[in-house]
Amino acid sequence: MGVLQELIREEPLNSISSSIRLKAMNIITDFRKLHPLMELEERTELLRTCYKSVLCLPPTEVLQKEASSLQEAQATVDLFRETLQSLLRLMETLIVEMPSRIQHCLELLDTWLNSQKDNERERAMWCTARILGFTAKMNNFGMDIEFSRLGRLVRLLALRCQDPVDNICFLSAQAVYSLYCILLLQKQMGRKKQGLWEEEGKNEVYSANVFYNNTFEIAKERDQVKISATSALSHMLRHIDKFKPRLTTRREIYTFLVPLLLSIQDNNTEVVKACGRALTEWTNVIGWSSLTQTFRHTTLSDHIQVLEETCKYLVNTSKTQLVGDLLFQSFGFLKSSQSFLRAAAINFIALTVKKLNMSQIHEDDVELLQNGGEIIYLSRK
Repeated sequence: MGVLQELIREEPLNSISSSIRLKAMNIITDFRKLHPLMELEERTELLRTCYKSVLCLPPTEVLQKEASSLQEAQATVDLFRETLQSLLRLMETLIVEMPSRIQHCLELLDTWLNSQKDNERERAMWCTARILGFTAKMNNFGMDIEFSRLGRLVRLLALRCQDPVDNICFLSAQAVYSLYCILLLQKQMGRKKQGLWEEEGKNEVYSANVFYNNTFEIAKERDQVKISATSALSHMLRHIDKFKPRLTTRREIYTFLVPLLLSIQDNNTEVVKACGRALTEWTNVIGWSSLTQTFRHTTLSDHIQVLEETCKYLVNTSKTQLVGDLLFQSFGFLKSSQSFLRAAAINFIALTVKKLNMSQIHEDDVELLQNGGEIIYLSRK
C-alpha cells in the first residue's frame, strides 16, 4: 500500500499525462475490498494523498490548452474524469469499510472546500456530495455514524450553496439534502430499536418538506444554522428558476411553501428576513408574482400580516386542490415535538380555514379538515 501511495505522490500536480495515479487508486480500492487491517493514521494519509493528487490538478480548460492536438486534449479530459471517478470509488470503499469515520473523510476536504480556486472547490464538493449521497443510500443504518460537529458542517455547506460557481451551489444543495436524509434515517432506525415502528409505507425521508422542516431539529434550533439553511434553500431556488423546472419538479417545490410560512412566524428578525428572501425566490419559480413584493419586504413587525395575505391569496386563487394539499401537509407539523412549529401550524391552518368557503371544498376534504380540527384541539390540551 505504501508503494502505491508513493507512486501517487510522485505524480505531477500541474499536469495529468499518465494513468499511474488512476491505476494506483484502482488497485488500492480493489485491495481494500479484501478488508485488510488499516490504522486510522494510515487511512488519513491515504485520503490526504489521493485528495491532493486529484483536487490540486489544474482546471480542465488549462489541461486542454496544454495539449498539442484536439485529440490529445479530449484524451486528457477523459483521463481526468476517470481519475476523479477512481477517487470517488475509493472513498466509497473506505466508507463501507469504516462508516463511523465519515465525518473524518469530510473534514479532510476542508482545505479544498475553502480554496480560492474554483476548480478545487468544485472537485471537493463533488467528493462531499458523493460521500453523503452514497451514505444516504446505504441499507444498514444500524452502524454508529456520528456528526459531532454538525452545526459546523451545515454552515460550511450552506456557505457553498451561495458559491459564485453554479455547479458548486447545486452540489452543495445535494450534499445538505443527503446529510438531512442520513440523520433522519438514523432517527428512524433508533425508533425501531426502541420498538416505535414507523407507519407501514410511510416514506417521507426523501421529501422536500422533511428536508427543510428538520433544519430545526437537526441543527438543534441554533438561529444561525436556521438562517444558513434557509439562505441555502433560497439560493438553490434561484438557480432552479434559471432552468425552468418541469411539472414534477414544481410539485416538489410546492412542498417548501408550508415550512417556509411556518418559519416566517419566528421571532428572530434575521430568520424572518431569510424566509422572506426564500419565499421571494419561491414565488419566482412558481410564478406567483403578485406575492413577490410582499415577501421581499417582510419584516418582524408585519410577518403575521404577510402570512394572512398569503392565506387569503391561496384561497382566492380557487386552487382548492392545492389548498387541500397544503392544509394536509400542515397537519403533520401539529405532531411536532417543537412547540413553535405546532403553534405556527395552528396559525396557518386557522387563517386559511377562515378564508375558505366550505361549499367549494370536496366532502372528503371537509372530513379531512374536521379531523385536522380535532388534532388542533388535542395539541392545545
